Amino acid sequence: MLHKTLLGTTFLAGAIAFSGVAEAGSVGTGSNMFVKMGGTFRFHGASYSQDIRPGFTRGYAFHVDEGEIKISASNKADNGIKYGVVVELNVLTTDTKSADEVYAYLKGDFGQIKMGDEDDVTDKMSIGGHKVLVGRGGFDGDVADYFNFGSDAIEGPGVDETSDATKISYFSPRMNGFQFGVSYTPDDGASGASFGEKDNDGDYENVWGTGINYSGKFSGMKVKLAATYEYGDSEDSSGNETEGDLETVSFGGSVSGNGFGLAVGFADFGEKGLSSSKIALGETKGSYWSVGVSYGEGPWGVSAGYFASEKQQPTGSGSDTTVDIISLDGEYKVFDGYKIGASLNFVEAKNINGTATAVNNEGTVFVLSNMFKF
Repeated sequence: MLHKTLLGTTFLAGAIAFSGVAEAGSVGTGSNMFVKMGGTFRFHGASYSQDIRPGFTRGYAFHVDEGEIKISASNKADNGIKYGVVVELNVLTTDTKSADEVYAYLKGDFGQIKMGDEDDVTDKMSIGGHKVLVGRGGFDGDVADYFNFGSDAIEGPGVDETSDATKISYFSPRMNGFQFGVSYTPDDGASGASFGEKDNDGDYENVWGTGINYSGKFSGMKVKLAATYEYGDSEDSSGNETEGDLETVSFGGSVSGNGFGLAVGFADFGEKGLSSSKIALGETKGSYWSVGVSYGEGPWGVSAGYFASEKQQPTGSGSDTTVDIISLDGEYKVFDGYKIGASLNFVEAKNINGTATAVNNEGTVFVLSNMFKF
């Protein structure tokens, strides 16, 4: 870890020293690529109230939610192919990894190829209600940092299981509004290297992420539609293939224009990672759907969102686990690179531990966010 940290620090220091008198946001040009540097910082103040309070007893908190330096290097070859490298360095005092995403890309008439540690095409191409929400994205933002969802609720609204595991992805060029993509991840628990199908016991292996979307304009309104499917082999902690395989599907669409936005989405996680005994008793990993509406003009924007999930529990384990979240959000651009966001969330979660004696939690979460981008 120390070695990685020193490498990240050396790279950053070298990039800053190389910047010279270049314009803001630009580091300069090297012999091969043009280098740019930027970053993100977020500071939150939160107030929350809920029925199940262990670990959340104070009722308010300050939170440095994100601190990241992004360095990108790019160039364009004589044949028109664009290529580059992106490195995102973690700089929070609580980060346990020196880097977040690290990948290279090639882009041309053939489409785009990405190689390295980055989310797969299902994350990039899926659509849900959160896509149009302002500020920190309502139910997709910071609610889970301050609310006790227990051990059995769905982690939504994402659909990407592999996150930043090492992979290769391809996005086709858009033709008549349509585009498709595919990703391959040998091991969803391996970043930086992935050796062999059983390299990390208990992880998903041979994961394929696929997606197709459509983008077009009708009467001045932009319409997007998307469908994704992620699948892979599953194994338990001993490497035995006795669990439900990874099979996640999602569908969604959005309409936007004249300051308005509307988006809806649905995802189903099938039986991924469940033991054969739980599957036999009727348990599923669950599904969710979401909707969001927004309006913005000039420096401000407002939005409302709704997220609902349901996870079926095995026979004899009580009622199903459900989560309902209503989010009301607003944002205001104070200066270039500085926005303030406010998010009020009403949450109702039932049978959050998946037991015969249901444990329910209900409450509210309010988050005031200071968001900086440079």
